[in-house]
Amino acid sequence: MNINQELNKLMVEYIKRTGHNKTGSLARSIQFNAKISSDGGIDLGLTANDYVLFLDEGRFIDNFLSQGSVKALISNFIVDSLFKS
Repeated sequence: MNINQELNKLMVEYIKRTGHNKTGSLARSIQFNAKISSDGGIDLGLTANDYVLFLDEGRFIDNFLSQGSVKALISNFIVDSLFKS
C-alpha cells in the first residue's frame, strides 16, 4: 500500500469513528495525493466532497491531521523518500 492509500484508509476510519459516515458518500470521495516537493517538504492534496471542510465547525481536517497515526505515516513517508533520493 502506498502513502495515499494509507492516508485514505486512515481518513475513512476517522470518518467512521467520528460518526460522519451516515451515507458513505464522504468516505467514498476521499482521495489523497501526497508528494515530496522540490524543497524537501511534503505537498499534501486532498480531494473529497466539499462539505468535509464544514464538519465539526471546520475543525474536522485539522483534528484528523493532528492524530498521531497520521503524523507518523507522513513522517515515515518523508524519511523513506529522502533515503531513496
